[in-house]
Amino acid sequence: MTQQMQIKDPAAKGSTPTEIKEATGFSYPTIRKYLAKEDFSPKRPVKRTEESILDPYKPLLAKMFEEDRRIYHKQRHTAKRIHRRLVDEHGFEGSYSTVQRYAKELKAQARLEAAKGPFLGLEWPAGTMQVDSGRPTSTTAGASPACTTSPSRSRSPTTASPSCSATRRPCACARA
Repeated sequence: MTQQMQIKDPAAKGSTPTEIKEATGFSYPTIRKYLAKEDFSPKRPVKRTEESILDPYKPLLAKMFEEDRRIYHKQRHTAKRIHRRLVDEHGFEGSYSTVQRYAKELKAQARLEAAKGPFLGLEWPAGTMQVDSGRPTSTTAGASPACTTSPSRSRSPTTASPSCSATRRPCACARA
């Protein structure tokens, strides 16, 4: 049984804090605290809503990062260089760490956008697969030989030559 229940249960039955103290051994401040609280769940942290010192400069930083995407990677702005430019050119009074955190966010967003890129996601419905069960044929000087070839079934890497599908022996027509 939790401390809260050891205190709340007797109180609900009409016990006084003194009786609860004698029965459980908890101090008066602990008993009063638990009797006063209804909900013991931890409170969710509240996100700060105040303005950042960097807010007026964010469009400028976004423009810098957009321009940096088009140039050689060694010449892109670092967080230190961005901070120095903001201080020198725009009179920024914030700290380097503020700029560094925002630059890190912008780089992470850029990486996510780049990861999406020109690739298509493959979707395979459950229970289906794609199989190629065709057999290759070889053509020598415009004429098709009588046999078709298939990969060797041997596990030895030295005998990895194609074999005739009819005789399962190394085939000269596949080497031509």
